Amino acid sequence: MTGAPLLPDEYARLLALARYQILDTSQEEAFDRITRLAAHLLGTPVAMINFVDQFRLWGKSAVGLDGVSVPRHEALCGWTILNPDPLVIDNAHTAPRFADNPSVTGDPHIHMYAGAALTTPSGHRIGTLCVTDDQPHPLTAGDLKSLQDLADLVVSELELPARSLYLDRELQAQTLHNADLQRGLHQAQVLEGVTHLMELAPEETTVAASSLLGEALDANYTGLIVFEDGGTRVRAAHEHSRVSQSTRDLPGQFPDWPLSPTHALRGLQQPLYLDNDPAHPRALKVLVAAGVRQIAWVPLGTHGPTPRCWWLCAWRAVRPRAGAEVTARCWRRQAAVSVAPWSAAGP
Repeated sequence: MTGAPLLPDEYARLLALARYQILDTSQEEAFDRITRLAAHLLGTPVAMINFVDQFRLWGKSAVGLDGVSVPRHEALCGWTILNPDPLVIDNAHTAPRFADNPSVTGDPHIHMYAGAALTTPSGHRIGTLCVTDDQPHPLTAGDLKSLQDLADLVVSELELPARSLYLDRELQAQTLHNADLQRGLHQAQVLEGVTHLMELAPEETTVAASSLLGEALDANYTGLIVFEDGGTRVRAAHEHSRVSQSTRDLPGQFPDWPLSPTHALRGLQQPLYLDNDPAHPRALKVLVAAGVRQIAWVPLGTHGPTPRCWWLCAWRAVRPRAGAEVTARCWRRQAAVSVAPWSAAGP
């Protein structure tokens, strides 16, 4: 027995088949109706809708047989998909390529076979609509035309859900794209607002910018943490209305928590983000109990003798680009305008 060769575009054909997500699905009346029509119109005891997978032939619908699944090298339909026109085997017992096929020598004892390829709109032949008989069964040109018309109906049935799935995915992608554009516009508006804050002193500018970014990022809290010789100073910039008063009071207690990650990371030169603060070995139980899960620290550089200034955002990650933009604008403004030193060191 000789198995059918592979098509030159076999990998593309398999991708086209996979697009329909039809393999190993349950029985569907729409396809059963077509196999019944094929058996009735061509007067055969057996009609099948089969799909040629990489290593097997899998039957979606059948009349006169139970579910079909055979190795691909034993499938007569593997030969059918090699050409666009229907394949007719008048007497499989005398055909050298098929005489020793298990479907010919055993059940269902195929004598006559006729199959029309299921050709996708992209031109890939992914399966067949076929009819068989265990007796001699001559077919007319009209019979073969009916078989091909029904095969085209099978493809139409496949296309409806596939097209619907494609449109759903396109809609989802467009929705995500629009959301990204909206976020980008919102952040651009925030940065534009930051530009107008440059008339303020550097620390006031940073606090105001932190407030704007807190709103843009939908953070629960943003604020300015200043490390100085006398200790640590915290200034709240943005507090979301969903945050309880007890939680709002927590950042002001940072100076009393010398073992917290904030103090431990005092010398950090790059932004740090904790996506799961409760899992951090130095996480504070009071923050965990308050529901804090995501914290971002963005260093804003130094000012005068101040060792380091930080920008804190809880529950959301601050984008490094935004932090860099605010920092650069603050220091450019500071160089251009004479500003009295802060009474308490800050950025």
